[in-house]
Formats: sequence, structure tokens, C-alpha cells
Amino acid sequence: MASAPTQELVPIAVQQARTAQGILPMTVGPIAAADTSLFELGPATLRAHLSYGYLYGDGIPSAPGQNLTTSIQTITPDFLLDLGTHWTAEYTPSWRFYSNRAFSNSVDQSARLAGATSYEDWSFTFAQGYSLTSDPQVETNRQTKQETASTNLGAMWQLNSKLMLELTGAQQLDYVWAAPDSFQWSTLDWLHYQAEPGVDTAIGLGYGYVDVTEGPNMTFEQYYGRIGWHVTNKINLNLQGGLETRQFRAAGMGAMNNVTYDASVQYRPGETTVLSLNANRAVTPSFFNGQITRNTGVGATLQQRFLGKLYLTAGVQHGTSSYIASAPGVVAGRDDTYDSINLRLSTAFFSRGTVAATYQHSRNSSNIAGFGLTSNQYGVELAWRF
Repeated sequence: MASAPTQELVPIAVQQARTAQGILPMTVGPIAAADTSLFELGPATLRAHLSYGYLYGDGIPSAPGQNLTTSIQTITPDFLLDLGTHWTAEYTPSWRFYSNRAFSNSVDQSARLAGATSYEDWSFTFAQGYSLTSDPQVETNRQTKQETASTNLGAMWQLNSKLMLELTGAQQLDYVWAAPDSFQWSTLDWLHYQAEPGVDTAIGLGYGYVDVTEGPNMTFEQYYGRIGWHVTNKINLNLQGGLETRQFRAAGMGAMNNVTYDASVQYRPGETTVLSLNANRAVTPSFFNGQITRNTGVGATLQQRFLGKLYLTAGVQHGTSSYIASAPGVVAGRDDTYDSINLRLSTAFFSRGTVAATYQHSRNSSNIAGFGLTSNQYGVELAWRF
């Protein structure tokens, strides 16, 4: 369903470091009273905003082969707490009300904590996230309840002016109602070489273990290369890709090699325009027993300010999903093709408020009956920052 993009949660100290390095956010959008706070007490600053959204859509999946029309009202308060300059926390509950009784009303939850600090030549980061959602999903073609908890640790060691070692560790726990749960632990470590200012190259090695409640567990190794190039103040380029080898811990199942990548280019020709291109390919556990999903996608997004106060975001996405058996005796073979167009027009009012109109057209074609859909969704959103 169409929604506003999630903002990265970054401690103030990290934001200041990025600004000092000339790394500016590639975004264009209305900002309503961004420097206001609900209250301040010592090093703690609390910010809050409240939003209301109304969405009317057809083709919303309620069960395989049943795509229905419904309106959805969403009430979302958001609380952001800065603890000094090194810690930031956010909590966001969302109440969703469906007009069609085929869907269940829900209370979604989202909580995040991010921290960063440094010591001599080392810098450290920590991030903890939690979410509980019950949105309709294309993969299951029904409203699907998911609970996810993620933990990410990072450490960087500046060896000299050109070399840096980056160590990361991650845990992701996914609980899915009426589908297999999966628990993943992984590390991906990089050796960076900065040939010149604004150009960062790196080679990385990764390893991971996936525990699946229904189906074989998996291990994987990753061999990656990466380049980040701050070409000019107007152009940023980020490319990461390589080979992932995945083993399935089940008799008769061999290893599978996958080429994976994540690439993006942002171009800002002026203060009022940002154009972004992205492409990605990844392998993840599926919602179906004994299967994994290989997802490939490409997209483009245009952010444009015009008439001084109107902000347009327009995006197109194209993707494919292939479902592959990870256990003996499992018949997979489902292939989906997904396309979408998103439009969002927003503006600020009374210095603290924002209003937006949204539209999304999406289509999913599948070679398995009951999993195709075509949907048009129209929405209005109001938000007020305290």
C-alpha cells in the first residue's frame, strides 16, 4: 500500500559528521517546524508528530484469488527522543481501520534505537529495531501478520589515511503467522581503500546462518566488492555486488550460487530536483514451507519542488520474484512480475503541518492462479508536528 518513505534514524553526532564531510541528504520535501520539540530536559529532547491517512483502493488481496475494494484509515502518532548527541530512539504505533469486513483492523507497532560513538581510531554503531505489522502482502495474497526484531552492530578502525577496516554483525528474527518463522545471524566485514577524497572502494567477506522453523536450515558465504563515489555535490554513486553461495541443510540438496547486488545513483541538478535510480537482487527465506525467494528489482524516483512550496515525488518500480525449493520433495516454480507507479504531492501549512495526496497503481502477474492482482489506490494524509 502507498505510504511515506521511512526516514533513516541517525544520531545527531553522525549527522554532524556527515555534514562536515560534505555528505548532504539527497531529498526534497516539505519540512514543518523541524526544529520544534515537545519538551527538553537536560540532554533529552522529545519531538512528536501526529498523522492521519485515508486510503481508498481496489484489488487489495484478502485471500488467494480474492482481491477486494476497501478504504483504510490510519492514525499514527510518532515520538522521537534524542538522548544527547549519540543516542536516538523512536516509537510509532499505527491504528488501521478497514471498511471491508474481509480485513481485520490492526494496531501496528514500530520501535527503533540507534547509537554511535568513537574512541581514538575506532568508531562504533548500534541499532535495534522492532516492528509488528498486519498489511496485505503480494507474496501470500492475504493480510499477513509479521513480527520482526533486528539488531545491528558495527565497528570501524581507521588504519591509516587510506585504509579502514569495517566489522558488522546482525541478527534478524522474523515471526510470521501461518508461515515459517526464520532467524538469521550474519556478519559482513569490509576492508576499505580510499584512493582519493570522495572515492571509497572495498572488498567484503560475509557468513550467515538461517534457522527456519519449517524447512531446512541454511548457511551462506558472501564475496563482495563495493564502491561509493561522491562524484560531485550533485552526484552520488553506490555499487555493491558479488557472489553468494547458499547451502541447504537437507539430504539431497546441494549448494546454490547467486549473483546479488545493490546499486543506486542520485543526481541533484539543482536545489529543487533529485533523481534517483536503483537496482537490487537478493535471496531471502520465503513465507512458504521449504522455499526461498529470489527478488530482483529496478526503479527510478523523481523528487521535484515547484511553485516554491509544492513537492512532488514520482516513482516507478519493476521487479520479479522466483520461488525456489530448499527442501527435498517440495514443488516450487512460482514466478511473479511486479510493476508499480507511485505519485505523491505534498506541501506544508501553518509552519507545523503537512498535507499530501497520493496515488499508486500496481500490478502483479503470476504463473500460479490466485496470486495475480491489479490495484489502484488513492489517498490523503495530514500530519502535524508538535
